[in-house]
Amino acid sequence: MNALQAMAITKGKYESDAKYLSRMKELESEQLYDELTVGSLLAFKPVDVKWTYDANQGKWEYMVREHSVMPPSDAIAISSRKIGNADQWRAIFPGRNLGEYETIAIDTTRAFHIIGGFPSPAEKAALLENKLDVLVIGKLAPPYVRGEQVLPVKHSNDTRVDNVRLVTVRMQEAWVVNRVSGEVLAKSKLRAPR
Repeated sequence: MNALQAMAITKGKYESDAKYLSRMKELESEQLYDELTVGSLLAFKPVDVKWTYDANQGKWEYMVREHSVMPPSDAIAISSRKIGNADQWRAIFPGRNLGEYETIAIDTTRAFHIIGGFPSPAEKAALLENKLDVLVIGKLAPPYVRGEQVLPVKHSNDTRVDNVRLVTVRMQEAWVVNRVSGEVLAKSKLRAPR
């Protein structure tokens, strides 16, 4: 994130769309750090995944939950941590016990919900309990990074003020991995809506 934000990724006031896209295409070979370039294939681990086991079908199923961000975006949180003391927000929204967070998320505005599953006999499924992760595989895409602040104005029981940094990713696949062994248990293609 920090390496991306240090690059000239913002479209200039006098820059045409074609020129901007051309400049972003050239940026793909730029090194972020070590061997990682802007155009590298990356894996992101969502933090909010709901797992269920369907014993009748002998199948683990997952659903990656979206993080609600100011319109028009929805996002998958890949990192979230509490920051600050939120006293100023409690003054603005009296009576609410608010916390202030920084969240890094993948913009999912142009994608389906990420759901899937894989077959697993009951005896093997029990061994995988609490060991499964979903990885979203893809490449960074312009405009790469942008920020939004999500204020708790939708519902009176909201308790978060979120400073969100959204990463634009061209999502390609979802992988299910055993986080203990590192084994990839399933892969599925992700398709954008038509």
